[in-house]
Amino acid sequence: EIMENAKEFSDKAAIVISRTGGEGADLPTDMGPIMDGSTMDIGTKYMKGSYTNNSSEYDDFQAGQSYLELSQTEKDLGLFKCASRFQKDGNTLIIDGGDLLQGSPFGAYCHDTIGSAEKFAEIMNRCGYDYVTLGNHDFNYGMAYLDSYLDALHARCVCQNVRRADGSTRFPARVHTLENGLRVGIVGIVTDYVNIWERPEHIASIRISDPIPAAAAALEKLKSISDVTLCVYHGGFERDL
Repeated sequence: EIMENAKEFSDKAAIVISRTGGEGADLPTDMGPIMDGSTMDIGTKYMKGSYTNNSSEYDDFQAGQSYLELSQTEKDLGLFKCASRFQKDGNTLIIDGGDLLQGSPFGAYCHDTIGSAEKFAEIMNRCGYDYVTLGNHDFNYGMAYLDSYLDALHARCVCQNVRRADGSTRFPARVHTLENGLRVGIVGIVTDYVNIWERPEHIASIRISDPIPAAAAALEKLKSISDVTLCVYHGGFERDL
C-alpha cells in the first residue's frame, strides 16, 4: 500500500527495505534471495511490483518493469562514466566548471568524516583534468577545506574574480600552449552572489568581485599573447545578452 501511494507522486522508482517491529523483524536473514529476485517473502513483495510512469516528462524507466529490475539497472551517468570517454592527447584540454566539493554523498563523507577534500583531487587527477574554475558551492566549507582540494590538484585553478585582501587575483588567467603550438588563453569566473549566499567566515580572507568586468579585463590582456581565448563562467545571466 505504501509503495502504491508513493507511485502516485513519483516518476522515479525506489526500493525501501524496512522493519516495523523489533530488531530484524520481518526481514530475511539471507539477503541473497532478495537481490536475485527468487523470494517473495514479506519485505520483498513490493520489489516484485511493477512500475508505472505517471509523468509524460520522463522516460528513464519502462512501464511494467519490476522495482527489483529497476534497482539493478545501471544508469549511464556520473563523472567516471564521462571520464572514461575522454579522448585525451596533447591538443586536448579537459576543464571543469565548478561545484565539485559539496552536494553529493561522497562530498559529505569527505567533509564530515575525513575532514579533507584531497580525495576529490585524486579523482580529478585520475580523470586527467587540466583546468578548473570554482562554483559557489565550492566555498561552502571554507577556504582551508577548498585549499585541501586545490593543493593536491594537478590541474590549474582559474577564477579571475576571486581576490585576496590586497586586491590581487588569487587564481589568475593562464595561457596553455598545445602540442600543435596553439596558444589558448583561459579565464575562469564565478558568480559574485557567493558574497550573499555564503557564510561570512567562509570567505573572510577573500572577496569576490563582479565577474563580467574581471573577465573582460583578463581577456583583453590575453588577446596579444593567445591565439584563442576561453572563458569558463560558473553562474547565470539575468537577461539575454
